[in-house]
Amino acid sequence: FGVNDAGTRFVYVIDNSGSMESHDALQAAKNELLRSVEALGEEQRFLVIFYNVELTVIGPRDEPLQMFHGTDVDRLDLSQQIAPIEGDGGTDHVLALRESLEYHADVIFFLTDAGRPGLTTGEIEEITERNGGASRIHCIEFGGDPELAREDPSNSLRRLAEMNHGRYMYKDVRSFAP
Repeated sequence: FGVNDAGTRFVYVIDNSGSMESHDALQAAKNELLRSVEALGEEQRFLVIFYNVELTVIGPRDEPLQMFHGTDVDRLDLSQQIAPIEGDGGTDHVLALRESLEYHADVIFFLTDAGRPGLTTGEIEEITERNGGASRIHCIEFGGDPELAREDPSNSLRRLAEMNHGRYMYKDVRSFAP
């Protein structure tokens, strides 16, 4: 989605709450995930966390709790594992962000429609403190009003990205729907 970074370890955190089904946002996130990992080399590693109020951590089937390598075999494994994932339920952003930090990634891509409940100032500060500058957290927000998101300095995803040396990007979901 236009946010690039370099590193050897990547974690993709993708909201799969019910609201992400609107305008095909979840499918767009899955498609972009597959495009992104296609660019990774064999020496690079990655993991995917889907979340709503529960976590679904996706890594290699033959190595539970490990990270994928940037190989064709692992990309195929990922593709097969994410195909049945659908949007459902509520949202717990903090649960997913805490889990993502456990993998000590260079880069975390956090994709969400930022639906309620959003991140509070205290939660942003907690995640930033836990991160300790170790990972760059890039936030990609899906929504239907890009002007509001760009202009709002209190946008919690923008603040999370800025406080964790990442970038914030807004994607208009109306461009996803057929």
